Amino acid sequence: MIDEPASTVHTAACRRARLLLLLFVLLAFARLVYGLGAQNLWLDEAFSLQRAESAWPALIAGALPLTDGVRTVDTTDQHPFAYFVLLGLMLRAAGISEFALRFPAVIAATLLVPVVWTLARRLTRSRVLPRSAPIWVALLVAINPFYLWFGQEVRMYAQVALLAPVSTYLLLRWADAAAGRRRRLALIGYVVAICLLLSTHYFAVLILPAHAAVVFQTLGRQRPRRAVLATAILFALALLPAGLALALFARDPNAGTNWAQISPRILAADLLNAFSMGPNVDIRHVWGFDLFSGALAMLGVIYGLDRSRSARPWRGWLLPALVLVPPALLLIVSAFRPAYMTARHMSLISGFFLLLVAGGVAWLWQTRRWLGGLAAVVLVAGAAYAMTDYHLKPRHGGGDLAGMGQYLRERVQPGDLLLTKPILWGRLYQYYLPTDVLKDGGAASPPSAWRGLPLLRGWEETVEELQKLRDSHRRIWLVRSVGPDEDGEWLFAHMFRVEHQAFESTRAALDVDLLLAQSPVLKQPPATIQYGVDAVFGGEARLLGYDLGQALAPDGAIPVTLYWQPVSQISRRYKYILRLIAADGEALSTTEREPYNGALPTTAWPLGSTIMEYTEIPPPARQQWDKSRLVLQMYDAETLEKLPVTGVSGAAAGQGVHTVVLPAAPPAP
Repeated sequence: MIDEPASTVHTAACRRARLLLLLFVLLAFARLVYGLGAQNLWLDEAFSLQRAESAWPALIAGALPLTDGVRTVDTTDQHPFAYFVLLGLMLRAAGISEFALRFPAVIAATLLVPVVWTLARRLTRSRVLPRSAPIWVALLVAINPFYLWFGQEVRMYAQVALLAPVSTYLLLRWADAAAGRRRRLALIGYVVAICLLLSTHYFAVLILPAHAAVVFQTLGRQRPRRAVLATAILFALALLPAGLALALFARDPNAGTNWAQISPRILAADLLNAFSMGPNVDIRHVWGFDLFSGALAMLGVIYGLDRSRSARPWRGWLLPALVLVPPALLLIVSAFRPAYMTARHMSLISGFFLLLVAGGVAWLWQTRRWLGGLAAVVLVAGAAYAMTDYHLKPRHGGGDLAGMGQYLRERVQPGDLLLTKPILWGRLYQYYLPTDVLKDGGAASPPSAWRGLPLLRGWEETVEELQKLRDSHRRIWLVRSVGPDEDGEWLFAHMFRVEHQAFESTRAALDVDLLLAQSPVLKQPPATIQYGVDAVFGGEARLLGYDLGQALAPDGAIPVTLYWQPVSQISRRYKYILRLIAADGEALSTTEREPYNGALPTTAWPLGSTIMEYTEIPPPARQQWDKSRLVLQMYDAETLEKLPVTGVSGAAAGQGVHTVVLPAAPPAP
């Protein structure tokens, strides 16, 4: 048997490696785009959208104005501009859907796979990593839960994770290249990459000491003066974003107030868990996986420190320095002022940590194939568990703001006021809620409107404004992600809450309250009832008439006001069904509920009173208005038995004895 030439074997191995790399890149991309637009945006993502869609000068400067709908307060974002320039280009080209806004993060997290593979190949030449480490690290990055979270978020952390190894790779290319064109190109590439990194996140400065050490090691022996000068330039480069950050904190007293003081033990555990299993899992349930990943990383450190000593230059220290120095510097900064929130602030070291883990797996694989394979299986199983947790558990989403928006869009009416709280959520509310049809007033009299709470004025002026708003709008929708405080309590004390709806959210409460300026329980029926009717349901509830209004928008609700009277003291809770019926008998749209969704049930109707209920018909799916009609039924909420209709006047009885055909139907919009 004739052995194949070594070059042929090497070529075949390279082809297999590149094929595996391609498969891992496709795997990373596929898992990132899966469900990309499924979750609603959350608050920080809305900040990114607000900044990216602003004019270019404001985007660069980081302007994030807050408004209550009348007044505006200027605030400044606490992040530099590079990521938002990219996002601004993306949304101007592809729109502002959740999918489009998150796609730049998908690109970054996908590109990270070939980038760390390329960096690992260079480190294997310096014997910092075993030969098979590039493939292992490509696999680990492709399935890592940390990159799934931040690769599907409208924030800059995936870009930071990408630019850190890109800049490090280009620096090493410069350090290893002979003098000439290649070295100059590598230096230019490094300068561009490090400037992009520094202008993407302020904490990127924490990586520069390790880079400065590479520069000093490369130039120190032959050109010590140049080495000192180049190192000084790097540190001077770090002073620019650091100075900007300090200026921001000095100008804005609220900047960084949500950061925490942490200990080395807590920081180490948080980073280890985030980079191993992702920020979504509970560390108490997966600490074994975290320790296993940490042990593999330690093996990678030992291998690099031991095997690379004979290489020139010796770089066994590089990966440990890139992983340990930034958190150590962060702890020093935190001794003077809290500077940490979550592991995303340290995303720039995540790729280097996985390079060390891959080094540990590759060393085990090199020593005993079965041992390395077993380690890889454990890591893949841990990543699969974390990714399943990410997709299946709703706590990772921003809440059902889209559902809240749809609920309101189908129910807001001309003359309504929408109050959203707090104003910090302004752009997020505007993204999902129907502020577009309310904030311009429309043709209603009084006009519809949108305001944010708390109002940007003193409390006395706020009370005065709230009184004016209450008196000029018949209905107020209060949308809040926080519990009622001073202004919310004032509204509840001075208005009538007739409906409450809570929407699913894991990060904050999402509540909608419908408030009326006057009590819906009237002593006398108003003289302005648009269509008079007299129909008695079950001998207990009488319909006196109804009003019809015009929808705010073609896809908006059709306002209907029902006027009820109890014929006798009602002891049962009844619901009603209000339908818009086409000429062919098809139900175009239906409203079915208790009066005010149970906030004012029929059992609470006082004798001798008139109940004025603001309700609506949802926009019909089929716009067929010709010869359409409104029909009304009532039934027992417990037994579901329909109530017979008697004494019909001003309307027509429908088929059977349970339906009233109302005299007028809504006109076409």
